[in-house]
Amino acid sequence: MSSPAPRRTAVRTPKQRAGDAAEDAAAKHLAAAGCRIVARNARYRDGEIDLVARERDVLVFVEVRM
Repeated sequence: MSSPAPRRTAVRTPKQRAGDAAEDAAAKHLAAAGCRIVARNARYRDGEIDLVARERDVLVFVEVRM
């Protein structure tokens, strides 16, 4: 049995890179505020959630917009 083909790295547009940077900044802000990042870019049947964080017993769902 052969190995699967390696994944190709997609070229990110400037807008995508800016969005990635904004998500990183939001994650750092939440972590500094005491939240634990549970998931990033969580994909579900109906869409995607940029960040899922937890603060004690509360789940925080974050959509980062620019």
